Amino acid sequence: MQKSRPFGEATPTIPEKVVTAFGRMWRKLLPMSTLIPADRDGVHDFDNCQRMEMADERTRSLQLSKYYCTERTLEIKAELLRLAAESAELKTELDMTAEPRRQGAIRRRRAYLNRRNDELKGERAALAAELQVASDGLRSASQSAEAATSKQLDGRTPEA
Repeated sequence: MQKSRPFGEATPTIPEKVVTAFGRMWRKLLPMSTLIPADRDGVHDFDNCQRMEMADERTRSLQLSKYYCTERTLEIKAELLRLAAESAELKTELDMTAEPRRQGAIRRRRAYLNRRNDELKGERAALAAELQVASDGLRSASQSAEAATSKQLDGRTPEA
């Protein structure tokens, strides 16, 4: 007995690879329209289905990349603020300290903080570039999906 699905959850589609591998069996068990989308003439387009699956995977990958870049950029911003605050505290402590050993330790710590600051700024720049690529990719995917939808709608006659 199959488990019931929560309301609104779509039934999974069968990938084209499975259809190809077990084509005869699936064609006997399931109507073809449930496996591969058909164009407006009722002709099933296997290549288009594969392109749609690849586009979905690419879109999902771009969305995850965009999400990661956004979240990591916020973490980096918080870390940069923390480093700046710690460096400022050490600077005031360095100005007030007369002991040479303590001054050396403070200078070493500030040098580390400056290196870490530079690393984070480089990572932030790389994330900004990756975020731009992901945003551009999602925008182009959205535009191509809209173009495909309008192309399908252009072939239909408006119902009165």
